Amino acid sequence: MLTCCFVAYGLTAGGHFGSTDEEDLFQNTLLLASLAQPLTGFPDSLVEEPPSWRSPQEIGLSLVALPWLWTLHPLTESLEIPWRALVVRAGMTLLNIAITLLTVWAIYLWTSRWIDTEAGLWTALLYGLATMAWPYSQTFYREPLTALCLCLAFGSASQFRLNQKPMLLILSTAAIGMAILTKSVAIVALPWWLLIGYRKPLGLRPNQWLLMTILSLLIGAVGLVGLDIKWQILQNYLSEMKIDLRFSQHSFVIGLVGLLLSPGKGLLLVSPPVILGLWGICVLWRRYPQDTLALGGLIVTFIVIYSTRRGWHGGACWGPRYLLPVLPLMMPFVAATLSHQSSERSGRFNRLRRFSIILTTFVVGFLIQVGAVSIFPPNYYQLKADAGVVGPKDFQGGSLYMAPLYFSLVHSPVLGHVHLTQNRMRSLELKSEPQLLLPTMPPGKQIWYGFAQINTLDYWWVYWRLFVH
Repeated sequence: MLTCCFVAYGLTAGGHFGSTDEEDLFQNTLLLASLAQPLTGFPDSLVEEPPSWRSPQEIGLSLVALPWLWTLHPLTESLEIPWRALVVRAGMTLLNIAITLLTVWAIYLWTSRWIDTEAGLWTALLYGLATMAWPYSQTFYREPLTALCLCLAFGSASQFRLNQKPMLLILSTAAIGMAILTKSVAIVALPWWLLIGYRKPLGLRPNQWLLMTILSLLIGAVGLVGLDIKWQILQNYLSEMKIDLRFSQHSFVIGLVGLLLSPGKGLLLVSPPVILGLWGICVLWRRYPQDTLALGGLIVTFIVIYSTRRGWHGGACWGPRYLLPVLPLMMPFVAATLSHQSSERSGRFNRLRRFSIILTTFVVGFLIQVGAVSIFPPNYYQLKADAGVVGPKDFQGGSLYMAPLYFSLVHSPVLGHVHLTQNRMRSLELKSEPQLLLPTMPPGKQIWYGFAQINTLDYWWVYWRLFVH
C-alpha cells in the first residue's frame, strides 16, 4: 500500500511551487531559519534576498520544514542561482509527500482497529490514490500537515477513551496543537476533540477531564499566538473574516454548492471515495455513535465555515483545498461502508458487488487524480484565459472567482485535466526548446509562474529533460 503510493507520488511530482501561498510559506520558513542562524549555523547562501513575514500564514508547517530545509544545503551549495532556486523549492515540495504517506498509514491503523483489517487496507489505498490527497502531496501547502494532525488527534483520542493509555492522550494533544499552529481554523476542532475523548458511561475521571480541558485551552492560546507572531497579521486575518461574514448571505449557497457538488471544485467529484462514506454514516453510528457525532460535527463545521468565505474555492488550485484537513476524518465512514458490504451475512453475490464498487471507485478516482497531477493547474487556467473562456473579471477573486470553470461541466478542470493528460501523453516529446531553458525562467519568488507557461506534463523528469537537454 505505502509502496504503491510512494512510487505514484515520486513519479508524478512536479518539483515546483504552484502559487503565491506556497511561496509565502517558503519565505516564512527562510525567515525562521535566519532567526535561528546564531544557534544552528543556518547557511545564508540559501537565502536569495532578505526574507520578510508574508500575508497571514501560520508557522506550523514552517517549523516542521526547517530540518528539511537545512538538509538541502549540501545539495545546493555549489549550484548556480537559477538551479539553486529550483532545487531548493523542489526539495521543499517533497515534505508533503512524506506527510501524506504518514497520513495513509495513520488511516490504515485507525480504520483497521476500528472496523477490520481488510476494510482498513482498502480505505487507506483509496485515500492515497483516489482522492485529492495525492495532488496535494506534490505541494507546499499547509493542508496536508493539518490533515495528518487532525487524523492523529481524533484517532488517538478515540483509542484513549477505550483503553486510557497516557501516551495516546499525549500524542492526541500534541497533534491537535500542531494542527492549530499549522492552520488556525483547526481551533474549531477542540470541542469535537473533547467529545471524542470523553469516556462513557462513567466519563473520564475528574483529573483526566480537567487535564484535557486545560490542555485544550492552552493549545487554543498557543494557536492564536502562533498565527504568525505579529499582531498586525492577526488583525489582517480577523478583518478578512469580518468581510467574509458581511458577504456570507450572498455567498453561502455558492460556497456550499461549490465545495460539495460543483463540476470544477466539488468534493464528491474530485474525491469519489467520499461518496462511499455517505452510507457508512449509518453503519458507523450503530457501532460508534459518539465518534460518529464528533467526526461528523467537525466535518460539517469545516464545510459551513468555508461556505461563508468569499474564497471558498482556495484559488487557482486543485479541488476544494480547504476541505483537505477533514478528508482523513471521512475515511472511517468509507471503511464502515466497505466492512458492511463484506459481512458474512451478505453472501457471495454482495461480496462480489462490494469488490465491484471498490474497483469502480478506485479506477474513477485514480484517473481523476492522474489528471490532477499531470497538468499544472495554473497552466490549465492560462489555456482557458487564452481561449477567452475566462476574462479579467473572473480573476478578481470573490465567491464567483473562475465561475465559468468551476460551475460548468464543459470547462471543468476535472474533465479538462483528464483530456489534456491524454493528449500530452500521446504527443510527449522529451526535447528542449530555447524558450524553456532554465536561465530564462522567472527568478526566485516568481519561478512557479514560469511553469504555468509550459504546455507539457507536470512531471519533474519531463522538466529535467527540457532544462538540461
